[in-house]
Amino acid sequence: MLAASLECSIVEYIFFEQYESYISLANALHVSESTVKRSIKQMNLFFEQYDIIIKARPLRFEGDENNIRYFFILYFTAKYNLIDLPFKKKLIYQLEQFYTLVSTIFRNKPTIQDRLNFTLFSAVAYEREKNNHPLVIRNAPKITFLINILNSLPTKFTHLNKIDSKSELDFWIRTFSLFTNNKTFNSTPMLSKNKQKKIFERTGIEQFLFLFSKIFKIELTDNERFTISKELYELLFGFLKPKNIINSLNNHYSAFYKSNDFFLDSYKILTKKIFVHCFSEELFPYFDFFFFVLTTHSISLLDNFYSLFAKINITIYIDFDFQFSIYVQNKLEKLLPGNMNFLLIDSADKLYNTNGISESDLFITNIYNYKSIGIAFKEIYILSHHISEFDIENITDIITEVYKKNYSGIILEGEEILKQYFNTDM
Repeated sequence: MLAASLECSIVEYIFFEQYESYISLANALHVSESTVKRSIKQMNLFFEQYDIIIKARPLRFEGDENNIRYFFILYFTAKYNLIDLPFKKKLIYQLEQFYTLVSTIFRNKPTIQDRLNFTLFSAVAYEREKNNHPLVIRNAPKITFLINILNSLPTKFTHLNKIDSKSELDFWIRTFSLFTNNKTFNSTPMLSKNKQKKIFERTGIEQFLFLFSKIFKIELTDNERFTISKELYELLFGFLKPKNIINSLNNHYSAFYKSNDFFLDSYKILTKKIFVHCFSEELFPYFDFFFFVLTTHSISLLDNFYSLFAKINITIYIDFDFQFSIYVQNKLEKLLPGNMNFLLIDSADKLYNTNGISESDLFITNIYNYKSIGIAFKEIYILSHHISEFDIENITDIITEVYKKNYSGIILEGEEILKQYFNTDM
């Protein structure tokens, strides 16, 4: 529906400034001039709150240039999902070449997602600059690396055009402003590893990662810690930092935090508490995006934490055929998550002669009169001579409750750790 919307077509045509007048745009869209005017009037009511306006003669976007660029980054992401972007193929190719070249020189590990982000951000900026909508950069960064990259290497190798004048140089500085005017491509990668670590310590990233790892019992190597620190730094201070001023246009990450069932609701809350304690208030609006990336990009970290509480001891005793006990074990291992430690009992005598049975988190049996066994179990589930989908659902619920109980213990420990470090009630 987004791609077919009249308003979206109008927005896109005006962004590329292909039509100067209402009538020429109306003819291209096969609608009346009054329809175009009415749609633009309605859109301007929406854009007004972001200091953006569509003006005529020629048709163009004006207002807060940062907001305009950020809006179109969100727009093109939503409509094209970073694939087959509506920019000239030559431009896309050159931007991708530039990204690969810079990543190689700065020894950053290039990723598909970062390359797609860089290409979209820079393509949007390029179109705005080309159409004489320059971005005002108050604190122009050092751009020596741009000159070196584009001018000192052979064009045959870079596939990029040379910069021949100061005006052209300024044009590209503004085009790459999301990268040249931040600490991601501009300064941090050119610093030594020790100096980068000091930046992570000064900005609160080192403290966040220390507490996050300690509370959720995650063991990191020095290289893993450094790599994650760089990514978190880019999220909060670098080119991946979202512009919260248009937060209502970018609520996907907020929905991920509020609505997604991680099975670990306390994980969300405790992670936010760590974030609030480690970073300044001006960074709070970026937490949802930060949490999304931390959770989705660091699956191995959460897997390690998951293994600490997602474990259960299960005893199975079936009195009519021991093979059915083995069958039940295999079935549960294939269908249910977590680390399940099984104890299979093949005779009634062993019920009383096997250590640890009463300590099992779950006892599964087919004996309806289980009280006659004379052993007090934490949790019992009665099977018939088969295991149905209904049984699987019930056993899953029991196991989930055991996991949650284990998890709650870890969370309580985490709350105590935060109290110790920040000397405050949670």
